[in-house]
Amino acid sequence: MIIRLYFYYDHVNAVPSVAPNNVTAVAVNSSVLAVTWEQLPVDQQNGIVQYFTVTVQVQQTSAMFSIDTTELTITISNLHPAYDHILRVAAVTVATGPFSDPVTVTTPDDSKNAVLAIYH
Repeated sequence: MIIRLYFYYDHVNAVPSVAPNNVTAVAVNSSVLAVTWEQLPVDQQNGIVQYFTVTVQVQQTSAMFSIDTTELTITISNLHPAYDHILRVAAVTVATGPFSDPVTVTTPDDSKNAVLAIYH
């Protein structure tokens, strides 16, 4: 007796259809940002999300860098005080999906607080 088993594997390996939702960024202090977002809906992942790419553009200098993470949150440090940071997040399966709408957050200017502390 021969038994054959067939499995239907409903798993598409493609680029995600949508960007992560509800991207938020807050300045923890003058040099650190905390960024969070939501996982993609399963039916729009188009495969297994391997990681997320977070791009950061520093508006005053036009510098841009990216950080990869497997988490739904990331802390970005060593930033300049009083600079505007434009962030976008994308999910990556076999390739990078669409990026989220940009979120802009400004790191506070601690130099004003330092001066006040000295002369207070």
